[in-house]
Amino acid sequence: MNETINALLNRRSIRKFRHEQVKDEELNAVLEAGKRKDLLRLWG
Repeated sequence: MNETINALLNRRSIRKFRHEQVKDEELNAVLEAGKRKDLLRLWG
C-alpha cells in the first residue's frame, strides 16, 4: 500500500487537555491566522 495512504489510515491523535482557560489574545491570534489562511488560499 502507498506509504502516504497507509499513514492516513493508521493515524492516531492523542490529546491531553488542561483545565486552564485559553487567553483571549491567544484565541484571537489563532482565529485571525485561520481567516488569513483562507484568504491566501483563494489568491494562491
